[in-house]
Order: sequence, then structure tokens, then C-alpha cells
Amino acid sequence: MAQDIATTAPNTIVQGAAAVDEGAGPQGASEAAPVWQDGKLEIIKPEEEKTAVKALHPKPDWS
Repeated sequence: MAQDIATTAPNTIVQGAAAVDEGAGPQGASEAAPVWQDGKLEIIKPEEEKTAVKALHPKPDWS
């Protein structure tokens, strides 16, 4: 049932509208890696979509 739902209509996710194909591969959405940095949503991968200067490593502690 979940596969039928996922493969028949796009779903809204952080990156926009997305669906999966019969093999569960992503269709229609960026494969970007979004992260919160300094109170803003930044993209750290892939390079061509990158908005952050660098990924923070190690991850800062929650405050």
C-alpha cells in the first residue's frame, strides 16, 4: 500500500514535490542535503546546489 501511494502521486517534502519510481528511486526532487546553520536552511551537497560555505563538523551541541 505505501509503495502504491509513493509511486502514484508526488508528495510534498522539504525539497519540494517528489515521488519514487517502482525501484524506490527518487523522482523529481533534488538530492540536496539540507541542514540548519546559523538559523537558516543551507544546502551542503551536491556542490552545484551548495549554499553553505562548509559543512559543520563535528555537529555543534544543541543549546
